[in-house]
Formats: sequence, C-alpha cells, structure tokens
Amino acid sequence: MEYFRVPAVVFASLAAGGADETGVLREGQLSKRRLLLHTVRRSIETSSPTVAEDARLAAGWALLADALKAAPHEVDRLLLHPAVGDWGMHALRRLHGGASPAEVADDAGYLNGIVAAAVLRAGTTGEIPVRVRADGSVPLPGAGLFEGLGQRRWLTVHVENGVARLRDADETTWRPLRDLQSVAEGHRIGVTIDDLDPHRIPEELPIGGRLSDAAATHWQACLDDAWSLLVRRHPDRALSIARDITCLAPLLVTPGEPSVSASSGDSVGGIALTEPLDGQHMAEALVHEHAHNKLWSLLSHFRLVEPSDAVFYAPWRTDPRPAPGLLQGAYAHLNLVAYWEIERWQASGDAARLAHFEFARWRDAVDVVLGSLLESGALTELGVEFVRGMRRALEPLLRAPVPALALELAEDAQRENCIGWRLRNLHTDPDDLRAVASAWREHRPYPAGTVPRARPVPGSRASWTSGRRRLARERLLGNPAATVEHADGLRPADLAYADGKHADAAELYAQAVVRSAAPVDAWTGLALAHHQLGTPVAATLIAHPELIRELHDTLRSDGVPDPHRLAEWVSDGLTAPPVHLG
Repeated sequence: MEYFRVPAVVFASLAAGGADETGVLREGQLSKRRLLLHTVRRSIETSSPTVAEDARLAAGWALLADALKAAPHEVDRLLLHPAVGDWGMHALRRLHGGASPAEVADDAGYLNGIVAAAVLRAGTTGEIPVRVRADGSVPLPGAGLFEGLGQRRWLTVHVENGVARLRDADETTWRPLRDLQSVAEGHRIGVTIDDLDPHRIPEELPIGGRLSDAAATHWQACLDDAWSLLVRRHPDRALSIARDITCLAPLLVTPGEPSVSASSGDSVGGIALTEPLDGQHMAEALVHEHAHNKLWSLLSHFRLVEPSDAVFYAPWRTDPRPAPGLLQGAYAHLNLVAYWEIERWQASGDAARLAHFEFARWRDAVDVVLGSLLESGALTELGVEFVRGMRRALEPLLRAPVPALALELAEDAQRENCIGWRLRNLHTDPDDLRAVASAWREHRPYPAGTVPRARPVPGSRASWTSGRRRLARERLLGNPAATVEHADGLRPADLAYADGKHADAAELYAQAVVRSAAPVDAWTGLALAHHQLGTPVAATLIAHPELIRELHDTLRSDGVPDPHRLAEWVSDGLTAPPVHLG
C-alpha cells in the first residue's frame, strides 16, 4: 500500500491558488487510477467469473504489466486519461449496485480496451478480447474507437507495431482522437481532444459529438492564442496547466446559453467545455477548470468539508449550493481573481476595462463566500486552515484600487445577482406569509420585529440575464445606452436605469410588477432602482425581495397593491437583519 503525504508548503501554496511543484498530487492520482483498475478487475472476477474468463482479464493484466515495464511514462499518461477515471468510478458504483450481465461485460470490455491502448502506446505486441458496446463501438481510451460493428459481442483486438486491428470484423471504421499542441516562447502544451469515448465527460453533462475538421481547426487556433497569452502574462500558471491538463472534451452547445466549462473529481486531468469563442475565453476556461482539478486532486488526500444538508448562496451560480460545491466555486474564482488582477494591467482598451470589472466583481464575491464557509460549521480543521489560506491570498487584492466605473458596475452586478437569486430560490414560510398578509388586509401595521423565515427550494440551474447587464457592458465600454436602444430584449425601464434616470426606472419597473404576477426581473430592477435613489425601502427590497414579491402575489386577489406602498409598509416594521444563507 502506497501512502502519500502532501507537504505543508504544498498545502499552503494550493490554498493560495498556487501549484504543486513537487508532483505529489499527480502521483496520488496515478496510484488511485492503478488501484481503481485493480479493484474493478477483482470485482468482476468475484461477481462474474464467467465474464472474467470470456474477457481473459488475467491475461490482459499481464499485458498491461508488460506495457508498463516497456514504456512507463506513456502508460502512466494513459492511466491518467480522464475517461479512465470516469469509467472506473462509474464501473465500481454499477458493480456494487447490481449491474446486469451485459453491463458487467461492457465494463470488462472497457478494461481490456485500456489494456489494448497501453500496448498501443508502449509499442509492444499482444491481443485481447474487447466488447462491442450497444452503439456498435469499441473504444480504446486515449487513442480512439472502432465503430460500425453492430450488436454487442466479443471480438479480439490485435496490437502490433503501434497499430490496432480487430479480428473477425468484416467492416469497421477506426476514428482516432486528435491532439492539439501549441508552443509559445519555448514552452509547450499538448492536449487530446476527446470527442469519442463514452466516458469522456460525466454522464450528467450535455455531451458533444465528433468535431468537424473545421471545428477542430478553430479549437487549435483558440488554444494557440490562449497559450500565448498565458505564457506571456501568467508563466507559472501556464506551466502548471500544461503539467496537469491533458484532455479537452467538447460539450453540446445550447443556443442562447452562455459558454460552459466543467470538471469532475472522477476525471481529474480533463476539462469539458463548449466551443470557445476565442483565445481569451479558452484561457479563462483553462484557469477556471485547472483550479477545480487542483482541488479535486487535493480532496483525494484530505477531507475539507463535513457531510451536511445545508445549502448556500454562491454568486456565480443560479441555484443553492452545498458546502463542498461552495468551496469548489470559491477556489476556482480565487484563481480567476488572481488571473484578472494581472490581465487588467497587461491588457489594453476594452479588454482592460472588462478585466477591471471581472476582477472587482469576483474578488468581492469570493470574500463573501469565504466568510460563509468559515461561519458554516461545515469545514473540517484542515478545511478551516485551507479557507484561511485562501483568505490570506485574497486580502491584498481586496485593497487593490479599481477604476470607479468598473467598481460601480461590479457592485451593481453582484447586487442584482443576489436579489435575483433570492427571488428564484427562496420561499417565505407559508404560515409567516399568511400572518403578514392578514395584517395588511386588516389595515394593521406590519408585525413589528417579525422576520419571516425564508427557505431554499430546489431551483433550476438555467441561466438568466437582463437588459441591465447588456447595457452595463455597453456603458463600461464607453457606448451610451442610446446606441443599443433598439436591441432585442431591452425595455424602457432598463434603458432608464442605464441612463441614470432611476426615479423613472423605479416607476416603470413598478408598472411591470402590477401588470403581471411574479415578474422576477422587474422586482429585481425595482430593488436596484431604489438602491440608486437611496430610498428608505431600498434595504428591505434588497434583503427580503422574496417576501415582498410573494406578499404582493398573495394580495393580488384583493386588488393589486402598489409595490412602492407595500414595500414601505414592510420596511416600516421589518427592522431585523435578513436571514443569510451564504
């Protein structure tokens, strides 16, 4: 049994957003993958000896050992291929959860596909049974797949001189994975585009299909630009990314949705992402997901968060997050804040203005979340130490000056996101809501000192946007609201808000609230406009928007109340601080 110790200096470096220069996390992942393959093999041999015999698992294990002896570096790279980890954990869960005979055979076949890929990489010779999957394919992880093979059955793959061939297959097509490589100032990054393997990304993500040649060329161009940017401006981070990230897996692009990237603790070393817009977007995705990969690797050694059902507000998400997810998001955004801190002084023009905005927006968001984590009681002792290390790294950045306009818009964006999150994810306790509604109907004052309980409900992860955000971007870039007045989705209230006519905006948002029930964006705009006006009701509209909206909806059956008057009534009696969920 191998034991890995993470030196204190590495732990501290990682907490601050730095890298593991010792390679201990990589060695830990490699040991985990070897143990994973061994455990899957033994589980199949124990639970399904007939399948193990059909697959010749023992012979395959000997071939893997020979390949590892002949080319240890190449085989290690294969074992660290993200799909190997995702498949291994998926197989273990399935084998211990009552897998069907066909599923066990599929897992044995995939394990042998790993063996064949290892022989291929090592340049050794051997043959082994592989399994045709339900879709008619035989994947060789990290290399490619054979397809067009019809129904599930066993075939034999023969590997010799770096070439894999299927025996007993009349017609088949071999599709190799494509490698992207970039060099900048003598530094190289190489990643595989895995758009074929069934385990290339976690199954809950929208998996993308095979890239066209034109799309692959675009990904290469984006990587070239991203790598050049990272090497020139973020050299230490660039070298760490090149060491740790070996694979990119395309996600399905959803029309109208923003770009998405993701990673998983089961598939450390990989990043799943939608097609990048350009090199800047790819660089940002690499920084973001590399941070997740670092933390996933560390979590293989330590528990930083205790199990809990509590959920929290995360400024970068539209849904409530459990403590482990909150820590992941905070860590990724701490790394992004450090990235934007350099970008905002290295870039110029519009890119610099946007970088100032992103820096200010996310540094304050991370600060809020670190406070939530430290107050949550969900962290282990090591977790507290890690989060305190994150906070120490953030503190000097919180004091860094930011141009006034970028800071103003960043604070407004955070305020809008928090209000919108509460409106979409929190519901007032029904008994409390009935009590408050009765007081209004009976023309009594708001029940003094009563702070209705707000509870999170499972919400949608669907993204939301608003005309205000689009106009704020135009304002940041020096374009007046009038230049985009006729753009789709912009309303008079949003234009008034962007023009600084906050009294007009408040009235227009109030009219939208009266016209239809539960217009979340209009309630958000109303709260923001009152904040800009500095009215007495602004704090209540920001702290308890879900209460005022739900109360307004409840009272509509008696005649639609004036939103301003209702907010004033609540504000007069609601003096206690809001309930914080993170």
